[in-house]
Amino acid sequence: MDLTDESEFEEDSEMIDFVAVKETGKAYYHTLYYITRVELIHSDEYEGVSLKKVSSRIESDIPTSFVLNADDEAIIPREDVVHKLPTPKVVGGIARKAAQFVFPSNRTRWDLK
Repeated sequence: MDLTDESEFEEDSEMIDFVAVKETGKAYYHTLYYITRVELIHSDEYEGVSLKKVSSRIESDIPTSFVLNADDEAIIPREDVVHKLPTPKVVGGIARKAAQFVFPSNRTRWDLK
């Protein structure tokens, strides 16, 4: 998916987009990705908050859950965004599980951090 076209993202300020972002660094032997909730779109970068994986069982049918990592605000260069993710389902009815995001995409495609 080409994300250089700003029309890929919702223009409505009420809508929030989630994207897979490529992790850059010399310490990794393979490419890692993380999910960011995009809050502001600039001409050459995005501002957002990263999500943190809280559960993952690849061998089971239980989907991977993520929560906002409020301590990890990010400014992301446009070229590091590799994929716009579908709208996640928000799950959790108790404080411990409140605001967990589950994405309806194939998690084996991404090595999500």
